[in-house]
Amino acid sequence: YIPVLPILCTYFSFSSTVCGLWIGGTIDSTGTVIASASLLDQTTLDSAVFLKMLQNIIIGPVTLIITSIIYKSINPKILLYKFPKFVIGFLVVSFIVSSFSLQLRQNVTHDLFIESEWFSHISFALIGLDIDILDTKIYTEWRMLCLYVFGQTLDTFTTLGLSILLFG
Repeated sequence: YIPVLPILCTYFSFSSTVCGLWIGGTIDSTGTVIASASLLDQTTLDSAVFLKMLQNIIIGPVTLIITSIIYKSINPKILLYKFPKFVIGFLVVSFIVSSFSLQLRQNVTHDLFIESEWFSHISFALIGLDIDILDTKIYTEWRMLCLYVFGQTLDTFTTLGLSILLFG
């Protein structure tokens, strides 16, 4: 999806906002959203990152609501337990860095970006070490593949449709 969505946005002449919302709403990983949206312009990047952060923030409450509907009970403590803690860290760091002078802010954000990339690569390597590639039973289940393709296709087109409907 990283190179495909920006190419489709350019081909169909979607606005920068629609492109950003489509990219931010369709692609799962925040880093991949940034990489894809960076292939276009700053407005696309801003829209994509805004939507992805909004998704990251509301995933806990939405999950709690859906779970409470399904199980007909609610436990708000689980929201605190399952809430993505990096969102709090992101907000704290944003407030702190925003108080710096412009030059210091640019230096700090550049250095932190480099360090965050290293930690991101290390985390993916550790995840890769945990995968048992010899256990291929999960990969041979064709129904799983069909469900994945259906879900991704539905997500891609509904996100594009809503982006055009609301901001096109």
